[in-house]
Amino acid sequence: MSRLLRNLFYFALVLCPSAGFAAPVSSPNSADTRNHFYMIGHAHIDPVWRWTKEEGFAEVLATFRSVLDRMKTYPEVAMVVSSAQFYEWVLKADPQMFAEIQQRVQEGRWDLVSGWWVESDANCPGGESHVRQGLYGQTFFLKHFGRT
Repeated sequence: MSRLLRNLFYFALVLCPSAGFAAPVSSPNSADTRNHFYMIGHAHIDPVWRWTKEEGFAEVLATFRSVLDRMKTYPEVAMVVSSAQFYEWVLKADPQMFAEIQQRVQEGRWDLVSGWWVESDANCPGGESHVRQGLYGQTFFLKHFGRT
């Protein structure tokens, strides 16, 4: 592996997640035809795995606020978040923040991924619980974002 690629790999795995933002190395509209390296923020938050529900809720709010603040400063920042439950928490706790997220989704800078109610590690009691995770998550995204 070349030194540049090794350094970029290290940067992506260690430095960027701790910095809390993502940005392209070069502009997608540049005349440069070489390969580009993009970094997209993702917050995989397990809301009750090692936290209480209240701590998980607070972590979701803090993470979303941090990303939205960076999006104001850095127009190239992009984000993906999966669990519909998180969006419902934000909708109820901070409707203004939820409206900001809706705007970023419309701009294409914040993407809805997975579509499950809460991102699962597949340790569910049965097949129906998997189906309901998708049903409830997709229904929420469709209702509040107009897409899944």
